[in-house]
Amino acid sequence: MHSYNTFESCTIRIESKKSACLSLIYRPPPSVKNGYTVNEFLKEFEEFASALLQFNPTQQLFIMGDFNFHLDVPNDPNGRLFNELLSALDLQQHVSKPTHRAGHLLDLIITKTTNISYPIIDSINVHDVHVSDHSLISCTLCIKPKRSDPRTITARPMKKVTPPELASKLKQVLDDKMPKECDDLDRFIITLNKCVTQFCI
Repeated sequence: MHSYNTFESCTIRIESKKSACLSLIYRPPPSVKNGYTVNEFLKEFEEFASALLQFNPTQQLFIMGDFNFHLDVPNDPNGRLFNELLSALDLQQHVSKPTHRAGHLLDLIITKTTNISYPIIDSINVHDVHVSDHSLISCTLCIKPKRSDPRTITARPMKKVTPPELASKLKQVLDDKMPKECDDLDRFIITLNKCVTQFCI
């Protein structure tokens, strides 16, 4: 992914029955020191989210992180602009409770707006773990596991013969065949394999 000035990101792809893309975001609040503006972030985030959406239109998309918008304040102009951008990108935000010690909703979970018959995300909870000014958000991602192609494994029923019995039978057979087979490793292994198969079926 392209690097951006106004936020940090880490994106991974999850292989499942239907692949998913998971992106973690941290947007530092604009300040005189960093010189970032809300408009600059909105432009960069639109480019970022559009690239994820276009990379694989059928995959599930999860964007999570600290966006530092007060989405709990209905008349906050910056939060309103961000919500309008999400709507324009056909994205929706799922966290509804404050996630910061000051009572604001800053940490978000964003997915595509879809009409599929099963939920994309479920069981969203906000936990104050008392180690940060931000709360911990837990959720369940509804990703169906990828089923592996069936395969057949053939094995000898070794439990039908005890180790002492097998050793005794192999010794008896190999004592007869050893002089002829020992000078050729491949022939010896074939002979040994046949003997084991014979006594374990």
